[in-house]
Amino acid sequence: MRVLLLGGTGTVGSAIVPALLRRGARVSMLVRSALGAARAEELSARPVVGDIVEPAEWRRELGRVDAVVHTANTFGPDMPETDRTLLDVFQAELPVGAAVVYTGGVWLYGDCGDRLRDDDGPWNPPPGWQWNAGIAAAVKESPELRGMVVHPGNVVVSGDLPAPRMLVEEARRHEVVRTPAADDVRWPLVAADDLGDLYARVLEHGSAGLDYLGVSDPGVPVGAIAERLRDALALTATRERLPADYWRSEYGAWAEGYRLSQQLYARRAIEDLGWAPQWRFSSSVA
Repeated sequence: MRVLLLGGTGTVGSAIVPALLRRGARVSMLVRSALGAARAEELSARPVVGDIVEPAEWRRELGRVDAVVHTANTFGPDMPETDRTLLDVFQAELPVGAAVVYTGGVWLYGDCGDRLRDDDGPWNPPPGWQWNAGIAAAVKESPELRGMVVHPGNVVVSGDLPAPRMLVEEARRHEVVRTPAADDVRWPLVAADDLGDLYARVLEHGSAGLDYLGVSDPGVPVGAIAERLRDALALTATRERLPADYWRSEYGAWAEGYRLSQQLYARRAIEDLGWAPQWRFSSSVA
């Protein structure tokens, strides 16, 4: 299978490449610079120079592949229009029946309260993520494509630092663990390497029109994550919970998702695709 990966130099994308190569795929990576091209070659992927915001520069590449995996993000207000344009280009240029694995996210499922939910939802995204839900639905409904959506949990930095990057960077900068939510709020977690394996499984055996949650731990209390991070960084200060205005000002709409309390079970990935995450929060705690 010939695969074009968008976002291959990111945390998740870098884990997808080796997972695809292990399955015998030929992987091309869209890259914006010489540094990105070097990274692609380091991962044993073929670099394709281009930018997701200018698909006209590389759209002919789509006629040479069997599938696209889209994990890229501009992290700016242009992302909704960028993804709408990309979907139009996929439908126009990819061979009929080509696979497209699009990236949604657990935040599309909204606040779950005390309920454990699985892949089938329902969805209730925060206002800043409604565009993502709309495009994810359009990918699944495309008659020209075998469209599927992976919804990653909150990706941890590493097994030794089992917390999202935002918390780790804040803790290192201020020498205290800062949190955007109460201790009893629950976050679904996952490691990047496990996500890489899941994307490859979805591409290989996933069914058109379906969602696949990428969650190894259904819902870990923020208080437990904060304590584990404080111990891992050997911090002595008591952790701080900062108001929503701080997180919005520093991180924009991205921060809204961390205020959601969620418990999500990756039923379809585990039961249908045989996905077996190797990292779990409970096993990372000494």
